[in-house]
Amino acid sequence: MTKPLYIEISESLKHMIITGQFSIGEKIPGDYELMRKYTASRHTIRKAIDILVNEGYLIRKPGLGTFLCRRRKTDSFEEIVSLSSEIIARGFIPSSKLLSFNEVPATPVIADKIGCKTGEPLYKIERLRFANELPFAYEETYLIKKYTGIITPEEIPDSMYEYLTYKKNIIFTKIMQEIKPMMLENEIAKLMDIPVMPVIKLERNIFNSENINFFYLTFIFRGDMYSIKSEVNLQ
Repeated sequence: MTKPLYIEISESLKHMIITGQFSIGEKIPGDYELMRKYTASRHTIRKAIDILVNEGYLIRKPGLGTFLCRRRKTDSFEEIVSLSSEIIARGFIPSSKLLSFNEVPATPVIADKIGCKTGEPLYKIERLRFANELPFAYEETYLIKKYTGIITPEEIPDSMYEYLTYKKNIIFTKIMQEIKPMMLENEIAKLMDIPVMPVIKLERNIFNSENINFFYLTFIFRGDMYSIKSEVNLQ
């Protein structure tokens, strides 16, 4: 049975996305260009685009066009732990700015947080996270080097989950987290270029398939842009 044209177009565009022919955040060709490429009506093109928007590959920005969000659909764990995935789900395009990348020995405080020995080699990564180019969160990450292997700053993408899962082949199995309110520190306020305000701090420990806490991070979310919602199914 022949597939509808809009399905074929959607699958063609998805293949282009998955194979890296577009970069995350890049604007895809407009309706009229796609109409010429696929010899299709505007209605057909829009139906094809709707599929990819609904699947989380693309996002529409009124008056600007349609942009690539990601190169694959999220899995269930990514929906929980990936900030990039969460930003996309809120209708924004994620991006990040690397502030620092260092290999450091675990201090007693961080060793206690992550459950490793003091002096254990760690990667410490500081980043600013953006939603539609607005500073959204400050992130501080610690990774135990012996479980991640060698990492270079050039490798770090917007989504750390995507990198560790699909490049480093690390399986995430459990998270433990604590969420609490606080006032934004002056230093971080300057980094984010926002006034001192109430913020939400999230501390998260992530475990691998050997039930080892290899990944500790904190997010500081600006209080005027972020809220937390939960759904619990009891059946």
